[in-house]
Amino acid sequence: MERKTFVIDANIFLELLLDQNQAEVCAQLLQFLEDKGHTIVITLFAIYGMEVVLEAKGAGEVIKSLLQRCQQSLVIEVLHTNLEEEHEIFTVAQQQRLDIDDAHQYWAAKKLNALFVSFDKDFDHTDLQRLEPKTILAQHLSQ
Repeated sequence: MERKTFVIDANIFLELLLDQNQAEVCAQLLQFLEDKGHTIVITLFAIYGMEVVLEAKGAGEVIKSLLQRCQQSLVIEVLHTNLEEEHEIFTVAQQQRLDIDDAHQYWAAKKLNALFVSFDKDFDHTDLQRLEPKTILAQHLSQ
């Protein structure tokens, strides 16, 4: 199986970190990707967004856990942007009719020619194919 790059939206991590309805399938997906040596990309912007959400919920220890996992993982890469790239992302937001946080994910997936994993249906009107964790896991099981 060839190694692939996956841009993982913040909502996948938040689902797991906040132990929400689909936490188990998100955990299975991340473990599967890590076990297979696929590259997991998360934008720094998404990390900032998760920190804001988790801090508002009083989950400081969860933030620390997330940051540690990103630092210690051999397959998680954090994508940083420069000002020129931020300009590109703002243009994407306007062209694709996306919020700026979604535009970061769209831009990252396109830039890296990566598969994109999200629960956010706002991407369904764009040319970016959105995959959900259960879809990826089901494809793996059928192989």
